[in-house]
Amino acid sequence: MNNDAFGSYVSFKVNTKTNRATFTAGEFSVIRRYSDFEWLSSILAHDHPGIIIPAMPEKQTVGRFSPEFVEQRRRGLERFLGKVSIHKVLSESR
Repeated sequence: MNNDAFGSYVSFKVNTKTNRATFTAGEFSVIRRYSDFEWLSSILAHDHPGIIIPAMPEKQTVGRFSPEFVEQRRRGLERFLGKVSIHKVLSESR
């Protein structure tokens, strides 16, 4: 969990490994917040209006920092990214 000027939030480390030639590094990691995944989902929906975008884990206002909820959300985000990464069109999206 992290804190900034606006309050507390949870960040997730995303480890990526690829053999696609469009990436200069085969492996890299980034730190992202839930809002970053929401942004990605909305951009994919906007750019690909005929495609069903994989489901995001639900939001929760109470208990959102509990270890159980954070782990549940992490698994949901992992499923979301996994489905996007194997989708023929979405995986090639900008």
